[in-house]
Amino acid sequence: MKICFFGEKNKVLMYNIDKDEWKLTHLPFGQSYEFNYYSSAVTLPNGSILITGGGISNAVYQAFIVSSQNSNRLSVELVPKTPMNQTRKEHASVLLQNSVYVLGGYDGTLNSFLNSCERYDLETDEWKPVAPMWIAKCAFGATTVANRYIFAVGGYDGHERLNTIEKYDSKLDKWVLLDVQLKQPLSNSACFAYSDNSIVILGGGYNIGFCLEVNLLDINTNEWKQLAPMNDGRDLRNKLVSINGNVYAIGGNNCLGEKYSIKKNEWTVVSSYQQLVNDNLDSWACALFYDLPGVKPPVVHNEELRSTSTLKMYQQPQLINQYQYYHYEEPYEEEVFSEQSSTFEDWV
Repeated sequence: MKICFFGEKNKVLMYNIDKDEWKLTHLPFGQSYEFNYYSSAVTLPNGSILITGGGISNAVYQAFIVSSQNSNRLSVELVPKTPMNQTRKEHASVLLQNSVYVLGGYDGTLNSFLNSCERYDLETDEWKPVAPMWIAKCAFGATTVANRYIFAVGGYDGHERLNTIEKYDSKLDKWVLLDVQLKQPLSNSACFAYSDNSIVILGGGYNIGFCLEVNLLDINTNEWKQLAPMNDGRDLRNKLVSINGNVYAIGGNNCLGEKYSIKKNEWTVVSSYQQLVNDNLDSWACALFYDLPGVKPPVVHNEELRSTSTLKMYQQPQLINQYQYYHYEEPYEEEVFSEQSSTFEDWV
């Protein structure tokens, strides 16, 4: 199993969980697709990864990590899927009941924060809108619980960090704004399901700096319990992986990572990736990839990648996969693009 990070146009940084080792690979030369800043990624039931949006894009790709039969080299193969209905970046994506839900984010073409959500059917390759969240926001954590609910915590609404928690019921197609709130407003955090009755919220930043705290919320009683804190504060939105009783929190501040043992309630440091990429991965998408017997990527010609990269909602198809460096001003009213700046932390 590998934790994969997608960023810097064409780079895929991979962490081997079993070996505590890092590898770096690139998209094939001549590939028409480039990874966008602040896209979102989620692991699919067959072990592949679905990458959505980022930049000023609504593009969707399924990613496979392929091992060479004659060497230890790894390559990345992308399969284009139907684009989302909405351009999004800094959004969240989760897998629930064989569908991928994408939530909120920011539309850079309209300079608008989003509360809209949509559901992707893995079997039909179709997107359909679902009920919107109560609050339009980006940079928030999200997780599924009990194979029915989605929780969205914290975030940024263009004016301030948020302390809100929203809950979505997939059977009722309905969001509820919960009475319980975060202890402090928090953006760029992550969360995961600790059990069917509790979630854990960690990482991100308060107004005074990074958050080291790891807090468990009982969603039945609305009671909080503090767990062992992280060693370093990290922006963990879309950079947290929970697997086999361990939770991996990587990047988001430095080129290090750490692993949390749920059973032992303790954190240990994992190896650094700095020798391969000198980046805190803040704008990279992340998800777990694992191999299943018999699962192989379909053959896709480069022409198909080009033809699928179209923007449904706006008459700007030439912009969908352009890799953008950008700087945000506060309040969030416009984007200023430059080659010198890729700052996001200034306002979140």
